[in-house]
Parts: sequence; structure tokens; C-alpha cells
Amino acid sequence: MDGSATTTLDAGSDASDGSVFLPPIDPTLPDPSPACAAGTGAAYLVAENGSFYTWDPSTLVTTKLGTLKCPTPDADRTPYTMTVTQTDAYVMYSDWSVYRVNLSTLACTATPFDVNQVSYPADVGIATTAAPNESLLVLGIRGEVLDLAAADDLTTMNLREIGPVTHMPVMGYPLDTKVDGYGRLFGLDSGGGLVMINATTAEGLGADDTGVVSPSAWALLTYNDRIFFFTGDNGDTVEWRLQTKTAKPMGAAGDRIVGAGSAPCLH
Repeated sequence: MDGSATTTLDAGSDASDGSVFLPPIDPTLPDPSPACAAGTGAAYLVAENGSFYTWDPSTLVTTKLGTLKCPTPDADRTPYTMTVTQTDAYVMYSDWSVYRVNLSTLACTATPFDVNQVSYPADVGIATTAAPNESLLVLGIRGEVLDLAAADDLTTMNLREIGPVTHMPVMGYPLDTKVDGYGRLFGLDSGGGLVMINATTAEGLGADDTGVVSPSAWALLTYNDRIFFFTGDNGDTVEWRLQTKTAKPMGAAGDRIVGAGSAPCLH
């Protein structure tokens, strides 16, 4: 995501005094999603300039696969964020169009995604859920309240509203969004605020202040039960450890990373 335009979300409070408290994110793992199919376990990064990479969480090696050529060349349209399934990446551009990118060939196909279906004013986060019932989750804003929607069919991209995110602490907006290999939905703001949300009910479940601030570009990556942040013009990389609530520097990807993703299955 690009940090050039950020705002502050109102708390989605149920309390009469307007206060909201979410506990720290519970590191207890729920039942896992199915295992990824053989050969589909990579993590991917996309830079603002369209460079597309694989990234290995074990070795920290970044490998360039090529440069995306999805929309007609336009200086005003650059990659904004990304989510990944076992076969495709879904790359949102800065005009809020979404392209399906074949992970084997990097061939692009325009999708009919239209955020106006749920009246979100752009700057949304997107995440894909696990096979066999893959869907696209969209985290947007109504007024100053965070809201969750879903496209249950990745071909038609017809959006339905799930509802406002309840028990939401005051955070920055937009939030980069991912589902991990255990079905947990996370959102990260540019100030290092990390929230976990129930993907079915839109209930806020927990929040961590990671202290990882990125006033420019940032991206969230979940890989199995691990969480990584990429920040700044060089893709500085941090692992956020839910068990200990600590941030561990992990080098740098070497580019301005605006989107990251791995299939939400066990690798």
C-alpha cells in the first residue's frame, strides 16, 4: 500500500462513553486450512513499479520473476496492493481496478471488480480465503467506520456486505489485509497497528501496537502462522511474533513493496 493518503478510523464502539478496548491478538492457533497443493507454496511481492518477486521466508532471498504489464501503460496507475491464491495473484492498481495475474506466466486478466458495489471510497484492503471455496474479502470504510465485504465468486466479483467491524480501536486507514493458513483475517495500518477480525461476522477480535511505522509504502504478508511487514522505499522487512509481541528485523527486499501474499493454506 501507498502511504501518501491516510486517515483515522473512528472506534466502532458499543460503549456509552465511546471507549473501545481490544485485548492483544491471541496467538492460539485455530484449526488449520487445507495444505497447499504441491508447488504452490511460494510467497510473492509486488513493487510500486510493477516488479514482481518471490520471497523465501526461510532464506530471506528475493527473486525477481518479471514486471507486470496489466493495465494500459499509465503513469497514474501503479500496483497498490495484492492478495494471492494457489494459482493466481489479484493485484489492485491505484485506480482500484483488480487484475488476475497467473503466477506461472505473469499473464494479466482484467476482472469486473468494482468497489462501488458496496460504496467504499477506494483505498481498500483485499484478501483471499482458502480453497476450495475461495472468496475475496474487502476491507473498506463507510464514513469513518471500517466495514467488511466479500466476493464469493472470483470470476464475477459480485460483492456483498458482511457488515461494520465491531469493537474496533482507533487506527489509521487504509489497512493492508491478509488471511493466513489458519483462516485468521489481519489488517495492518501505516503506524504499525495490527488488528485481527472475524472474517465471517466482522467482529474485531484483538489488536497489537507493533511499533513498526511506515509513512510511505507498506505491505502485510502471512505465511503459515508467521506474520511479516515490508515497509518503506527499500522494503525493510520485519517479522511480528504474536507469542512474544516482539518485532524482529529480517533484512530488506530491496524495492518499494506495496503488496505481498501467499496462498492462505499450509505450506
